[in-house]
Amino acid sequence: MKLTQSAIQELLTKKTDSTLIEKEKKQLERIKQRQEKEIKQLIDYENKMGDILKKQEEKEMLQKEKDRYKDMENARKRREVIFYLINLTNIMRMKKGRD
Repeated sequence: MKLTQSAIQELLTKKTDSTLIEKEKKQLERIKQRQEKEIKQLIDYENKMGDILKKQEEKEMLQKEKDRYKDMENARKRREVIFYLINLTNIMRMKKGRD
């Protein structure tokens, strides 16, 4: 079977087209993989930032609770001092009244 020039040209064109299609498929697959990797990195980054934000909020909440406790403790100590001074004043008045 003898191939004509046009038949040979057509076979070469088909082969070239097939090769180009395969190259494009491979290139598209690489692009897809790169995009998937970038998306995964973005998701990981968002998750990490979410964790950092959550820890920061927990830290702030804990600090507020510590501050509240400290304020309550200071108020309790002030009440104790006032109570002590009132008692001391009463004792002094009673002592002064006996003298």
